Amino acid sequence: MNNRFYKQILCISVGVLLILAGCVYTPIKGVSEKRTIDATYLSFWYKRQIIPAFSNYQLKTKEMLQAAYALKDTEEGAEREVAIGHLKELYKEAFLSLQDVIIFDHAIFHSSVSGVYELAGTSQVNKTLVKSAIENNRFSSSEIIQELEEGLNQPNATGFAALDYMLYSGEIPLDAACIQYICTVCEVINHYAKAAESYYVENENAFISNNDFSARGSLCVLINTLMKQYEVYIRTIKVGIPIGIYGAAIVQKKPAPQAVEGYYCGKGLSTQLLHRSILALKNFYNGVPYNESMPLPANSFRRFMEEQLAVSGKGDNGLINLFGKTLDVLESETRNLNHDDIAVLVNTPDGMERLKEIYGELQKVVGLLKAKLIVELNLTVTYTDGEEGD
Repeated sequence: MNNRFYKQILCISVGVLLILAGCVYTPIKGVSEKRTIDATYLSFWYKRQIIPAFSNYQLKTKEMLQAAYALKDTEEGAEREVAIGHLKELYKEAFLSLQDVIIFDHAIFHSSVSGVYELAGTSQVNKTLVKSAIENNRFSSSEIIQELEEGLNQPNATGFAALDYMLYSGEIPLDAACIQYICTVCEVINHYAKAAESYYVENENAFISNNDFSARGSLCVLINTLMKQYEVYIRTIKVGIPIGIYGAAIVQKKPAPQAVEGYYCGKGLSTQLLHRSILALKNFYNGVPYNESMPLPANSFRRFMEEQLAVSGKGDNGLINLFGKTLDVLESETRNLNHDDIAVLVNTPDGMERLKEIYGELQKVVGLLKAKLIVELNLTVTYTDGEEGD
């Protein structure tokens, strides 16, 4: 009798404890005992931010290609000048839209060689290859693509640097042969833009379902890609170590402004490209859907980090606020450069100081990404930064 009574008391006690535990514990979205990520986050990042960015880039490269062929079919005269102007504007639009995909541009996603940015955005232009291609009627885009895949050609002769040189330098006449090669370069750029968009569309389910924190998980791949591309294509390529992507300047401390993106175009394009790339990172962090202005904070990467820190017991939001503030400062400072070219700024004391301030903020982001974000999320660094040294 006594044993039965004690068993009943024990069962009731356990039941009460379970009920109380159920009342106290509320699962936090994005976290579980198995360290999985709520599909809401992955779906939002992929469907509302990543895929639309690549789709827009593909659309802009297609429009640029159409404008190039329209120029080819236009006779000499006023209409031809209008066609040239239209192509130049679409070149800038496509180049700016490329900035939106930098931080998501994982090479293995869409090319056996490299990512979209490396194939299209590499500076500085290889003048010798561009001139040779025009003189020797090298107008087969399929052959050039194959050569790029085999390492027999250079992206800086088949991307935006080449277009910048042909459209704006004045060193090459815009004759029939040059315009034909412009068409070919636009075909190559659009080819890789379509390949990238196709990959992301086809792999939506795989991205969302690969929802753990492992080195092969979507989150880890995304964050490592973001860090690498930020360091290489934003910090180093656009501003440089210490100031300027000037190649030999890093070693010889001699500026080579012709290596600046959009150098021949001028008109502030280089700083517009820098600003656009920072804005893309800021919008991703704050949860702004692509091509929209209002954020959806509940699905943002910022909110995801807040929840992760809360679970780890480090939820004072110091890291969150510092990262957000740094991006705000960077976005503001780079926006204020939009009427100046980096190639011009680097040659004046005041301009150099402004660029050094921006570089300092860029370095803060690198530190926060590498030393803080990866650690707090307990992720694996899967890339090496070569000569970057940090």
